[in-house]
Amino acid sequence: LAALGSGSFHPVGSMHAAESSKTRSMTNLSIFFLMGQTGSAIVPTILGVLLDSAATHNNVFTAALGPSMAGVLRESGSITPIFLMALIALPPILWLFMTMPSSRAYNSVRVAAGINPKSSTFYRAPRAQMIALGTLAVVVALRSFANPGVVAFIPRLFALKGWSAAEYGLNTGGFWLAGGLAGVLFSRLAEQF
Repeated sequence: LAALGSGSFHPVGSMHAAESSKTRSMTNLSIFFLMGQTGSAIVPTILGVLLDSAATHNNVFTAALGPSMAGVLRESGSITPIFLMALIALPPILWLFMTMPSSRAYNSVRVAAGINPKSSTFYRAPRAQMIALGTLAVVVALRSFANPGVVAFIPRLFALKGWSAAEYGLNTGGFWLAGGLAGVLFSRLAEQF
């Protein structure tokens, strides 16, 4: 579901962010993605606190009873807060489906601009542009291999070190937010140089 939402929202949002100001298109795009990264940062931070508040912390008692009782009492906290947080996503999803323009509206805008909606022109890019596009595709693919794996295992890594869910949730949120802020910083540098 996340991939469907991302796939339906990002192309249109990116287009509008880039076209809103021709002199700051990269900065506008990076701010657009920063807002998404901020959402990705807020959720693990909140969920970590909610999971900590729902946990029973039986491990405190089993450690005090010695190795013979290890694993006898199991954690019986609740993951209900996670499901309740998911309900927050329903209104934006419904709003997105209600406000998405239809293909008829899209075609009417193209006709008003003097473009035949049924025609498609094939653009053959020069070799240098194809090399640049290929390089970008490789970089994006490598990021896509690394980023989900790192984010998936940050909580596990710090849980094994004894951190609470609130602590490693904040750490995961910081990872997402740092990625978004770095994008804004480097987009400004790209526009300047």
